[in-house]
Amino acid sequence: MAVMHVPTFSPLSAVEQCEQLENYLKELNPSLSFTTVDRLMFGANIQEVITGLDVVMEQSKESDVESVMNAVVTLLFELPTKQEETKNLIETFASTLADKSSDKLAPVSLRVVKNLHDGLFESLELQYIAYTAMVKLATKAKRLPEVFTDVESVKSKYSVETIGFEKAQNLYRLLKTSALDSGRSELASQIMIELLSTYTEENASQAEQDAVTCITSFLKDPNTFLLDHLLALKPVLYLEGKPIFDLLTIFVSEKLQNYIEFYNKNKSFVDGLGLNHEQNLQKMRLLTFMQMAEGQKEISYETIMAELKIEHNEVEPFVFDVLRTQLVRAKIDQLNKKVLVQSTMHRTFGRPQWEQLRTVLSEWRNNFAHIEKTIRMYLAQSS
Repeated sequence: MAVMHVPTFSPLSAVEQCEQLENYLKELNPSLSFTTVDRLMFGANIQEVITGLDVVMEQSKESDVESVMNAVVTLLFELPTKQEETKNLIETFASTLADKSSDKLAPVSLRVVKNLHDGLFESLELQYIAYTAMVKLATKAKRLPEVFTDVESVKSKYSVETIGFEKAQNLYRLLKTSALDSGRSELASQIMIELLSTYTEENASQAEQDAVTCITSFLKDPNTFLLDHLLALKPVLYLEGKPIFDLLTIFVSEKLQNYIEFYNKNKSFVDGLGLNHEQNLQKMRLLTFMQMAEGQKEISYETIMAELKIEHNEVEPFVFDVLRTQLVRAKIDQLNKKVLVQSTMHRTFGRPQWEQLRTVLSEWRNNFAHIEKTIRMYLAQSS
């Protein structure tokens, strides 16, 4: 039976440490009572200590809180890793710190739970429990990058294959919420994609709420414009025929007028998703302009005004907004009232775009071949 081991520097035995903790808790709150510490009932003794930790978090200064909590961690390391009781105690302790720590105490609790996590290296299941608490505390402490920087590092350790379908999904949902709360919308979008990819054709029907949340978060993000990759996700495809899928399709490949018509018919639905109509209009104007730029090298102010439903004095500020996204490269010809398109990102990348890319690459190859031939001829003449 494996037992957790980490270096400790207390000369006291585990039983003595537990008794010392109980005495400290009773000093803070004399109404607390504990059963006699017994090595044979050590888990029950630790449970009583954990239950009494609220008084420490309320009354003690931060350094004392950290010392007490680390002492509890030391006691938890004395327990067998594979017992259900150990799992339950770690879950209770981690959730107590994650849920009851104030914003001020969150950095202290984060350090404690990280110590717990690192000491549980023999059990991925127990580390998972500690890691979820770390994410919650890091969010409270505004230190999310300390525990979550990219999707791949999380996925490499906590995947469907290693911790199971349900736990992986719960963790990805938590990370998505934490990323959004921390202002990391791009990271939240990435983890939502990972969450939806955990579903298969067999269980895609169970993913409706996750898929709707994913789509909504992408639509809300003012810095996300290209959405066609969402249509490749099985849970999203399962929504076909529903208003949320129609709305996504508009943002993927249709124009501003299509969105306006949809909104007029489905105002309560769009507003119910928590989407901002004015922000949607601005994003659809930009997407519509991108689509116009794909097929036109020169776009007149009149065309822009008609397609995007803006006034003459709004054209140039709008174009500057577009250029700031770096999705379109263009110049403004103020004299002739035109926008001269140099290049643009494609809103969707399907077969036509692949064929266009193939044509461009073929032209490059031919040009390089011609240059190589010219250089060879020049070298031959020189020699």
